[in-house]
Amino acid sequence: MAEKRATCPPIADRAGVSAPVSVVVCSYDMARWEQLLACLDSLHQQTLPPQAVVVVVDGCPDLVAALRERGGSEIITVHEVNQGISAARNTGVAQVTTRWVAFLDDDATADPTWLERLVTAAEELGAAGAGGRSEPVFDQGMPCWFPPELLWTVGCSFPGMPRGRTVERLVFGGCSVLDTELFERFGGYDVTLGRRGRGAEGGEEADFSLRIAARSPERRFVHVPDAIIHHRVGSSRLTRRYVLHRCYSDGRTKSLIARRSGMRGLHAERTYLTSTVPRGVARHLRSGRWQAALVLMGGVGCAGAGYLTGRFQRLRPRPGERPGDRPGERPGDRPGERPERVSSLGTATRAQE
Repeated sequence: MAEKRATCPPIADRAGVSAPVSVVVCSYDMARWEQLLACLDSLHQQTLPPQAVVVVVDGCPDLVAALRERGGSEIITVHEVNQGISAARNTGVAQVTTRWVAFLDDDATADPTWLERLVTAAEELGAAGAGGRSEPVFDQGMPCWFPPELLWTVGCSFPGMPRGRTVERLVFGGCSVLDTELFERFGGYDVTLGRRGRGAEGGEEADFSLRIAARSPERRFVHVPDAIIHHRVGSSRLTRRYVLHRCYSDGRTKSLIARRSGMRGLHAERTYLTSTVPRGVARHLRSGRWQAALVLMGGVGCAGAGYLTGRFQRLRPRPGERPGDRPGERPGDRPGERPERVSSLGTATRAQE
């Protein structure tokens, strides 16, 4: 099987023109194969067809083999070991030549107008990026104890988010489009943040957005609620243990963001705590959903505990990370250092080659 450097050739374009946007999809688990196929199929049905779809396989040889056997127009690039969502997204962006790069989670499908709505909103408003709405798709229905206010713990939009187009300080990474210049100027996602495998960590999107705001405050992002994806929520994440652990992890990450950016970086969190949570608790109690009220209050408590822990204890480096890595620094960025984010062949490959 021949290997070939990625040149981002356009995929089939039903409109006859190449769009100024590419899409990066990161995947790490063969168990998500069917979901990944549905994800890719939804991208090929866009009213604004992407010029390229880049699939970053983060440490799963079986998935690489399946993608190459399947063929297709997607560009495949490989991490031989799992490096996490932040490193995978940075790797995907490195393969993109268009002005705009979109991100879609491998367990989500996009409405046909998703890309068109995001890119159009960003260009019309002169924004540096745009984010859409992530609707949950539950395998077995939403449990009675699960409060909608905590849908963010499973990567979905939650009550209290704007219902119309609004200017925001950040966008949800799994349902967004960003100007690729941001990665060149501000270093991309911090590889010490974000989840690895089935982990519950996060915060890489907020950190990236706040670094951009600190150095270039004129840049803005726009929330586009009619740009919709459908995000699968598997049973493994629909447990109280996972949800509360996700809240705790988010609290620890927010403590790091507060140290870097000050309390101004937590404005949205203050609004959430002072408005969304109290209203949610009251609504659940009035409707007799006391379990949901308790889980919501428990989630806030776990987030607070994580925040306090993080304030008094530096986050430990992950295995293989070196102390002193700069926020957003990617493997290979230092002079004389060999990049680690590609396969042993040193190439990204086309699936059909």
